[in-house]
Amino acid sequence: MEGNKKSNVAVIFLVIALIVIAVMGYFMYKLYNEKVIAEAKVEELSAVTTDLSQKTHQLQSTIDNISDTIANGNGTAKSNIKYTEITKELEEGSALYVTNVIKVGDNYKLQGVIYQLYPVSEAELKSALTSGTMEVYGNKYTIKGDENEGYFLYNDTSENSFYMISKNSNGSYILTDTQGQTNTRWKLTEDYREITISGDLKCNFPYGIDDDVNVKLASEVFNDFNEVSTKLDIGTGTSNLFYFTFTNGKCSELTCAHHSI
Repeated sequence: MEGNKKSNVAVIFLVIALIVIAVMGYFMYKLYNEKVIAEAKVEELSAVTTDLSQKTHQLQSTIDNISDTIANGNGTAKSNIKYTEITKELEEGSALYVTNVIKVGDNYKLQGVIYQLYPVSEAELKSALTSGTMEVYGNKYTIKGDENEGYFLYNDTSENSFYMISKNSNGSYILTDTQGQTNTRWKLTEDYREITISGDLKCNFPYGIDDDVNVKLASEVFNDFNEVSTKLDIGTGTSNLFYFTFTNGKCSELTCAHHSI
């Protein structure tokens, strides 16, 4: 009889111990999950803060450059340009037009201004559809079309369209050329950037350069670079407009846009 009592007490203690272990396990698991979620939120917030800081710096640089241009009254404000360093791949639809190169040992610091695929805001498109006309590069065109097929711009001298407005991959409207060999159109911004690259970095030229050579080293491309203006004539083909590919946080190659401005 006494043995049964001891056995029952042992069972009770065992059950209590299992309950305690289960409760402790539950709270430890809950605390671990909360820690993981908190760390993920901290990382996400840190990334957002870093991106916001960079965009703020870029915006401030743009404001400063515009202010300097107005103050100097010459449209360039060359000596007061403030460049933002490129530390990652450029935003979709953006490319750096290299206007100046500074040789630093075996490296090259590329300085220039950002061009964007010619953007058309929803407000601009709505206004054009309401009035039936739209101005591009100082010329007025008649707009026709719809959201599905795209909007086309015509002038009075031709039955063929000159430009088309459609959505790109990120859902924004852009203007493209319907008559040139390449349909890409770019628009100058006030966003000045710079990046330092190694002389042995690969530069891709998909459309060919110097007897249709498609790949060159950065040292071959930029060693004898002559400074150029940021103001380009409409339709000028250029080999100074570049995209950048980053691998493990470093620029690994350049690709020439080489399209009409």
